[in-house]
Amino acid sequence: MLPTLETQVGDVHVVVSLYGIAVMLAVAAGMILATRQARRPDVVLVAAPLVVAGAWWGAGAYYRAVHGGAGLASMGGIGGGIVMVAAASRLAGVRCLDLLDAFAPGALLGFGVGRIGCFLAGCCFGRPTELPWGIVLPDLGPPPRHPVQLYAAGADFTLAAWLVRSPGPPGATACRAMIGYGVVRVALETMRDPAATDLLCAWGITVPQACAIALVLAGLALSTQRPRVKSP
Repeated sequence: MLPTLETQVGDVHVVVSLYGIAVMLAVAAGMILATRQARRPDVVLVAAPLVVAGAWWGAGAYYRAVHGGAGLASMGGIGGGIVMVAAASRLAGVRCLDLLDAFAPGALLGFGVGRIGCFLAGCCFGRPTELPWGIVLPDLGPPPRHPVQLYAAGADFTLAAWLVRSPGPPGATACRAMIGYGVVRVALETMRDPAATDLLCAWGITVPQACAIALVLAGLALSTQRPRVKSP
């Protein structure tokens, strides 16, 4: 893993967090794609800082609630981002579904870039595996483990590309994103090491899985409302 880059600039020892860089790149990439996808790019440009701030707050609040420390959690970021999209749509006087559709592919792209940062940092690691592509983490030692962070990144990139290439009626992109991300997260949680996630109950369901199931249900519920939404 490569959590940091270190260099010497004169008498100053500089340490750069690659996870931090990945997060910044994730935000930038997500905003660019959201702007390109939007029916009203001007509205997205204005709403983007609010949505990013809401997602950042939600990710931090979720992590603090579960772990009691400083960190970020994607499921909390999704919740905070959706709340701010709804608020921004009301302030701008645009349809919430259109704004959700614009941000959904960008959010998935950002999550994918962020997962690469998780891989470099060595967090969110997977269970031991005998598969040939297993990765040995220096801080944990053998055995090799599932590079579950890269699985997640690949799935997020694939979902984002599919959403961009498969536009639909208002709300379709957001519904597909919520359901797709939720299903993938439920599946990938089965490959995460118990020490890198949070168990919810004795049945083996984790907190992120429960949140992902709720996201899938929300996406399904939203999909039932779409036919009653009139196009402009």
